[in-house]
Amino acid sequence: MKRSLLILPLAALLPLTACSPKDTADSEPQFAAAESNTAAKETATSETPTTTSSKAEEAPAPTTKTVTATAKPEQPAPDTPQAQSKGSCSVDALQQANTSMSNMTVIDCDGSWAYVGQRNTDWLTWAYWDGQKWKSEPHIGTTLTGMGGPCYDVEGMKARGLSDAMAVDAQACD
Repeated sequence: MKRSLLILPLAALLPLTACSPKDTADSEPQFAAAESNTAAKETATSETPTTTSSKAEEAPAPTTKTVTATAKPEQPAPDTPQAQSKGSCSVDALQQANTSMSNMTVIDCDGSWAYVGQRNTDWLTWAYWDGQKWKSEPHIGTTLTGMGGPCYDVEGMKARGLSDAMAVDAQACD
């Protein structure tokens, strides 16, 4: 009686295993990535028995070699801020470069350099993205050509990634 009770649940599971595919990675692609990540975390073990001679008195005991390898996923340091290659060109993001400028407008921005100004004024300035935040580009003097105003090391800015198209707007010193 006990044997028939044990066989009954096993007999009920047999049709389910017969219908399931042998390789779930091929039949269920949405789980393939999860299975491959799990496989990288598992420990791989291989055992290779070796024997030498057939003589009983000279035959050493068979040896078994066990090789264990564990893969660990790379993770960034917990307190390291992630550097971004391009910054946001929104007014709110650029406001951090010049907090005293109110009513700011973005004249030109490519994510690495930004040319901003205060609306209805002649106050114009440059900002650059340092990988984590926008910083104001310091002017190196005052130009006397035209209206006069701050001038910049345009060649130095171009060497740090300012495009030629944007450099047209940068005022070089006399």
